[in-house]
Amino acid sequence: MDAVSSLLGMYPKDERTHVQLANYYNGQQNFAEAIKHLGHATSINPDFAAAFNSLGYVHRSSGDLDGAKAAFARYLELIPDEANPYDSYAELLMEMGEYDESIANYRKALELDANFPSAYAGISINESLKGNAEAAQAAAAEMLAAARTDGEKRGAMYRSVTAHLIAGNSEAALAVAEEMYAMASTEGSYAAMGGIMEYLGDMNLISGED
Repeated sequence: MDAVSSLLGMYPKDERTHVQLANYYNGQQNFAEAIKHLGHATSINPDFAAAFNSLGYVHRSSGDLDGAKAAFARYLELIPDEANPYDSYAELLMEMGEYDESIANYRKALELDANFPSAYAGISINESLKGNAEAAQAAAAEMLAAARTDGEKRGAMYRSVTAHLIAGNSEAALAVAEEMYAMASTEGSYAAMGGIMEYLGDMNLISGED
């Protein structure tokens, strides 16, 4: 933080430095300072998209969902041909309970970039929250089909596990988790194996299994 503050002292009109300092303050949960520096960044450069993305997350973290929605809307307005603004906006809409609109924005992100795992994940979660278990599993399957790496495959399978659990199907969730563990074991990914074992244990504990 000292380095960024020193840099800001030398270049007080550099919007990127204000955003870096704001991101630091957001991490410290000092939302007032974060918003202040993002205000400086957007006044210096009203078209600096990254500042509005950060501002959206700061407002969201502070509980100001309306402020977050306005910031993400501006972020999307500035770079409408990129997937991330739609993804950020969709994530907030899901938190606000606007599930159908959230799904529509996630789908727009995927139209722009079919290799955008968090959008598939978001659709699956939205469908689970709407009570659409089959649609949630379908989105997880889409995510798996689009996966390019073993990590992305495990991420898609984790979404399937979560969707099964939300639907109350712990047996199916355990089966997918065990499949994930076998995959990670074949890869020799011990970190992934440890994480999978942890939530396998949690699921067994909840279901009353030893």
